[in-house]
Amino acid sequence: MRADLDGCYHLLTTTNKNVLDVRSYINTVAATQMRHTNRLDEIQTAQDLAVGRLNRLEEGQQEHTNRLVRVEKVQEQQTAKLISLEEGQREHTEKLVSLAEGQRQHTEKLVRLEGGQRQHTEKLVRLEGGQRQHTEKLVQLDGKFDHLDAKVDKVLALLTGKPE
Repeated sequence: MRADLDGCYHLLTTTNKNVLDVRSYINTVAATQMRHTNRLDEIQTAQDLAVGRLNRLEEGQQEHTNRLVRVEKVQEQQTAKLISLEEGQREHTEKLVSLAEGQRQHTEKLVRLEGGQRQHTEKLVRLEGGQRQHTEKLVQLDGKFDHLDAKVDKVLALLTGKPE
């Protein structure tokens, strides 16, 4: 019976040792699981923070997108205004070209009129020269008529017998 007790005692000590070893392994596994759980919690927290940052980045990108859309609308309006201004400027340029052509034609007419005016001025100068010559001849004739009047008066005085 002693052998049986020794066998049981040995079996119990071996079992106790095995239980202690298993507890040690369980504690090691539990500690490892705790570390892994803590690490997973840290990773989850970091991931949550990263998701929060990503959400803020997405919100910022959405705000930037909205701003860009507004800027694009303003640019489209400005482009439409520029196109309208360019069309107006083109129309004004066409009008200016038309006015310049009309002015060129008027200038040509003025040049022709100035040529005609110069010819008329030359004719007037010639006519004034002729008129001056005629005036001189009339003055000479007037002098001759005065002289003839004086002779006629003398002849009449002689004929009538009245002294002058």
